[in-house]
Amino acid sequence: MKKLFLLLLPVLIALNIYSQEKSGVLEFAQGKITELEEYRKSLAEDPSEENKKVVMEKARNSVMDMLEFDVISRMALGKYYSEKTPQSKKQMERFRDLYRRLMTESILKINLPEKTTLEKKNPLKLHRESNGKDKIFNIDATIVHGSMISKKIEYKVDLYFYPKNDRFYLYDVRIDGASTLLDYRNYFYQTISNPKKGMDYLIQKLTEKVNDLENGTIKKKK
Repeated sequence: MKKLFLLLLPVLIALNIYSQEKSGVLEFAQGKITELEEYRKSLAEDPSEENKKVVMEKARNSVMDMLEFDVISRMALGKYYSEKTPQSKKQMERFRDLYRRLMTESILKINLPEKTTLEKKNPLKLHRESNGKDKIFNIDATIVHGSMISKKIEYKVDLYFYPKNDRFYLYDVRIDGASTLLDYRNYFYQTISNPKKGMDYLIQKLTEKVNDLENGTIKKKK
């Protein structure tokens, strides 16, 4: 599910719906679909290293600019997010930085693969929006409901936004009802609560993963 989420994430970034005014989120997103398809068309028609470098830099900047990692990090760590002591504050700063870089580089790796052809059509279709209580994270949310087809299978895709200062920010993507953010949180909880691991171990593993991604040393599983 994480891989499918990462496939969707740059779609959402290109749509520029991470941070929008409260009204018309769905309409705005649908209007941006055409822009995304032109973006993907550029990659498909010019897979040169020069163009790819430009596109990757734009995508990297888009992720960093549009995702509010302070809020997402707090949700991802849940009860383990703490800045009560100088040490824990330093750990949280390190975690936010690593989480930001991990998401950014993972998105780039999955969505800009080493191949000469790239699907031009936007796989994500948005249908409607609604308001409701997010029972998982206990906040009021605006949900944009959509769907996408991957490998001939249709998935239900719900984008969860939270309001802040008269704007909306995306915090979760749920594929067939499964929360991507909760999936990350469960992994972080299991690691931190393990007496043989803990927060420092999690940070160490995230550092290794991020370094591999940034250096291009991650190899595909056979």
